[in-house]
Amino acid sequence: NLEDMVENTLETTETTMTVTNKDTVGANHATESNSSNTQAVKAGVKTKADIVHNNEKACLIRNNNQIITILHDEKKLTSKQIEYARRIQAKLENEKTLLEVLKELKYISDEEIKAVIRSHQIQMKLGNLLVELGYISDENLQVALQIQCDEEKRRKLGEILLERHLISEDAFAEILALQLGIPKFSPVTSEIDEKLLYRASKKWLESHNLLPIHEGKDGVLIAFWNPLDNQEIQEAKEIFGNRILRAVATKSDIHQTINNILSRKENIKNIEVDENSVINIVHNIILYPGM
Repeated sequence: NLEDMVENTLETTETTMTVTNKDTVGANHATESNSSNTQAVKAGVKTKADIVHNNEKACLIRNNNQIITILHDEKKLTSKQIEYARRIQAKLENEKTLLEVLKELKYISDEEIKAVIRSHQIQMKLGNLLVELGYISDENLQVALQIQCDEEKRRKLGEILLERHLISEDAFAEILALQLGIPKFSPVTSEIDEKLLYRASKKWLESHNLLPIHEGKDGVLIAFWNPLDNQEIQEAKEIFGNRILRAVATKSDIHQTINNILSRKENIKNIEVDENSVINIVHNIILYPGM
């Protein structure tokens, strides 16, 4: 418990200062105070400023503001800015997250937020991240987590959120790409090497939620619906090789793109068959005009 840790630190500091004062009997009061602070710092004991900072940090963590906690630790947000944003937040009729309020106050930018998420990927819990960024409410997160806990075969949190329409596919893919530091696939802007698709059967592609995009010197870039699914990644390696680069995409974009490419290939085949049939008919008429 962070609050207990802070209280223990306070007690430790007081004890250290008492010992220091006993050792410096005869010195004046100002000298004693400065000496005890210096020795406390040298001994690794937190100063009063550190303890105040930890108190603020405990409050932030307790409220699942993990991005704000990091921004505060890295001195990109001050305690006064955070406190002022809290006061604004409390007066709003429409519910907003503390991070959204800080952004609107222009205390922090989208780019700074994204940079923090990319540089602290391991620390970030997806559910709390979605709440803090304003994609879902804390109530909806708790509902999804309870469903997850009650299931015998526990599904991924994202599956539950999507199934219950608590978040859109596109928003979920966007935040997953941001959290993992990988690109998000867009069928509009991405060029796809269709030859890669033909390495797998149509049935195999339909039974997996992934799309090979292109092959480069570092490997094959593949968009996964769930880039954390180790089984899916392993099965992709069996088809496309061991050097896999991950991207993320919505399930609908993956299968719609595959269907479009395979349908186009099928149409080309049909056109070729029709052309051959016409040629054969004309050929037979010329050779056998009486028929």
